[in-house]
Amino acid sequence: MKVLKSINITLLIVFIVLLNIETTWAQPQEVTFNFTGGQQSFVVPDNVFRIHIQAWGAQGADTFGALGGLGGFAEGDLDVNPGQILRIFVGGQCTAVTQAFGGGGFNGGGDANSTSLPRGGGGGASDVRVGGVSLNERVIVAGGGGGAIHDESGGDGGGLTGGYGSGLSLGFGGTQVSGGAGAGGCLGGEFGLGGDSPINSICAGGGGGWYGGGAGAGGGGGSSFIDDVENGSTIPGVREGDGLVVLMFTPLPTNPIPTLSEWGLIALASILGLVGLMVIRRRRLGV
Repeated sequence: MKVLKSINITLLIVFIVLLNIETTWAQPQEVTFNFTGGQQSFVVPDNVFRIHIQAWGAQGADTFGALGGLGGFAEGDLDVNPGQILRIFVGGQCTAVTQAFGGGGFNGGGDANSTSLPRGGGGGASDVRVGGVSLNERVIVAGGGGGAIHDESGGDGGGLTGGYGSGLSLGFGGTQVSGGAGAGGCLGGEFGLGGDSPINSICAGGGGGWYGGGAGAGGGGGSSFIDDVENGSTIPGVREGDGLVVLMFTPLPTNPIPTLSEWGLIALASILGLVGLMVIRRRRLGV
């Protein structure tokens, strides 16, 4: 009986302590990076060791008769350390379309040229870089869409492979290992860069990406990349306009050592006092 009573008292103490433990749990946070036309930076906060990244590439430029390819989507989890700096590059959509030239969007969109037809440059990719700012430091990439030309639409950004442009002289999409081929004298895509159109050619620009799409009529989309993140996935052709990058994370508890609330301390002191009185009483009674 003495053993059972001691066990019951111990369980009661533990139950009350658990009910009154106070730990400060941090709330989920989200940081959004919109297109600015330049590099942006993010310093990993204290107590953050994993960040979920969502990135959307930019759309290729429209013409008066066709649409630029839509930007692709990529997401995944990246292991980080507090104080680490992430470099953010958000792709831009080319909006200046003339009969002579259509500049590519920021972050890899290919330029367009034509002697007779309206054409658009390729959309820029969106990516996150760790350890530096070169293309080799990219850990996740969302491909940009290819530009349109006259009435031929651009290919969508990837997906692990970018989409093909429409038309007979279409640009091919970028892949995981090479840029998309150009067509009709248009240049192919390269690592991180959409294909450009030579002067006096009739070509829309390729989309930027892990590997860029080829220039053509219309331009090919760039590929996305997720090999350096965990739980990665991609969706082709989902983003209109400029690109976007969103970082989501939840810091670890700021008070990892459990502490008792005021009422928990009062309850624990009361129980310990009660137990002490019971022990003294039993000793006096010789039980």
